[in-house]
Order: sequence, then C-alpha cells, then structure tokens
Amino acid sequence: MKPATEQKAFQVRLPGDVHPWLEAHAKSAGKSMNALVVESLRRLRDGDAIIPDAREDLVVAALSGEIGALKGVAQHYGNLGLGNLSTLLYGLSAEMAAPTDPKLASKELVRTASRLPKRSELSVGVLRAALRHNPENEVAKNRLGQALYFAGDYKDAVKFLASVRERDNHAKLFHGWASLHLAREANNRSASTRARDEIVVALEAWAFGNHDGRARGTWLRQVAQLDSLGSEYQQTVDELLDYANDNTSWSEVSRADLAAAKPTSLAEDMEGLGSESVE
Repeated sequence: MKPATEQKAFQVRLPGDVHPWLEAHAKSAGKSMNALVVESLRRLRDGDAIIPDAREDLVVAALSGEIGALKGVAQHYGNLGLGNLSTLLYGLSAEMAAPTDPKLASKELVRTASRLPKRSELSVGVLRAALRHNPENEVAKNRLGQALYFAGDYKDAVKFLASVRERDNHAKLFHGWASLHLAREANNRSASTRARDEIVVALEAWAFGNHDGRARGTWLRQVAQLDSLGSEYQQTVDELLDYANDNTSWSEVSRADLAAAKPTSLAEDMEGLGSESVE
C-alpha cells in the first residue's frame, strides 16, 4: 500500500482570471499556491466548505492597534470574495486613523469605495463616511455624486457635483444630465436651457481631438439621448454633430448614425470612461 504522503504530478492550466486571485490569496495566507489548491481539493472531497481563516498573527497585530495588520485581514477576506466583510474591516482601519488624521481616513475610505461595484449602496455608504471625516474631499464628492446619479437621486447628485464639475468633465456631464432631469420635472425652461448648455460643453470637451473609435458610438448615444427629448433640441444636436466632424478623428457622424444609435442612460455609457468616472 502506497504511503499517503506520496506526491503525484498533475498539470493544471489556470484561467487568466483565476491565477491572480489564487496568487493574491496565497500571499495573504502565507502559503504556496500549490498548498492552497491541495487544501481546496481535500475540502471538496470531504464536503468541507469552511472558509480559510485569516492569519492569527495578523489578527493579533490588528487587535494591538496596527492599522496595516487590520488592512491585511481585510485584504484576506477580499481575496476570498467576501466583499462586505472586507469593506467593513477596511472601514474600521480608516476609523482607527481618523482621530489623529481625519484627511487620511477620508482618503482610505475613497480607496475602499474604488474596490466596490460603482452602483452599490455599500459604495455610497463608504463615500458618505469619507466626507464625514473630510467634507472638502473633492474626489469623494465627485464619486458620490456620480453614484447618486446612478441611484436616481438627482437632487443630491447635483449637490455633490456642483463644486467639482469644473475639475472633471465626467462630473460636468453627470451634473448637466441630473440638472436637466430636475429642470424638466419642474417644467423650468430657463433651468433646462442652462443644463442643456452644460451637457453640450461636456460633450464637446469629450469629442475634442478624440481619436478613439470606441468612444464614437458612446458619444453618439449621448447625443441621441438629447435628440430623443424633443424637437427643441434638434439645433443643439445638429451643432454637436458638426462639432464632432470638425474636431475629431472619428469617421463622419451624421443624422443617419444618430438614428442607428440607441439612446442609453448616462450610467450605462460612462462605464469605464476615465479614472474619475464612477462608472
């Protein structure tokens, strides 16, 4: 009978999305990737779905007040896909720093929010906490305002984006659309005009000198969204098309292209567009 310790080779090719996860988890657990795979297979064989616990030394260090250790525990659970628990621990590490350095705590909470789905209530809660520690954190205002736009809270989105819209074109576009929603709801023509003009400025800035063909369709869908609002926007839309044809490297955009472009929400189209888009 062969001893249980005998090692047998078994070649495995890991998909691209699994390898970095396994590598990060192995590092946080202080084990080799091979050891983790073996442990997982044994749990699968034995029907044991127990989640690997955090390293004891990290927990002890965190309990003694070491912020870095608590963040290490948070990363461990994040690597395991336990996002809510990981976020709670990252938040607690920021709270530990807050009494002596509230601005650092605010920055840490913004970093935590960047790890979360952009349209989640959890992200909104973390960003509100960041502003509680530093009400002047403009990055937190920008990201919170965009997240609130996704949630359909246009009134609060406008409030948070107002002070940052001149710093980030994404913020300007979100502020313009949120303002337009509110103005049209209130049947306020002058406010609608101001909001429309802000959207135009943001869309022109987006198009200016743009040579990325992938952005063309996204930009067209935003213009189509304006066009769908009624005949009073026809001249604005025509002027935007002319501007793009004069100032981008895209293939020509026309009314025919606009008709083929399905209007979408700003939330859908801004996904992945730039570091400050919450997307």
